Amino acid sequence: PIFQALQHVGYGVLVARQFARGGLAALGTILVSQGGVLANTVGYGVGTATLAVALGWGLAHARRLYVFPGRRVLHAVILAALVMPTFTFAMALVILLGHNGYAARLVGAPPVEVYGRRGLVTSGTLARLPYAYLTLVLAYRHLGVRELESAALLGASRWRTMRVVVWPRLRAP
Repeated sequence: PIFQALQHVGYGVLVARQFARGGLAALGTILVSQGGVLANTVGYGVGTATLAVALGWGLAHARRLYVFPGRRVLHAVILAALVMPTFTFAMALVILLGHNGYAARLVGAPPVEVYGRRGLVTSGTLARLPYAYLTLVLAYRHLGVRELESAALLGASRWRTMRVVVWPRLRAP
């Protein structure tokens, strides 16, 4: 029985090697013939991640450091996006801003082109915004207002305060 088990393992290794050779060849073919698809996918991922983090940072920063009416409502609206499927954002863009969209008809403006890369990145950013926002809201809890007030009293500019006080505190420990 042990010999038979070893023989089956040997056959498994041979089959795995054949699949690995064929898999690498198939991957190489895809990269050569459909490199544009890979580049578009990477561009989409980098674009949505960058925009979601930038927008999430701005919203978390405003929520933590400024008092304005509607803070809680804005927070709830952003978090409500967590329970929606991601395609909802694309559908909302098309219905509101697309050809014959509600917002375009209401304002009388020409429709915004939301059917290409711009629309995909916008809807992807909106779908990922709550995750970036929540992460940054939690990071801002470690930032004390005293440090910001001290920096202002010492004459630091807003940019220097952001660079020296805020950003180091937002980094993961």
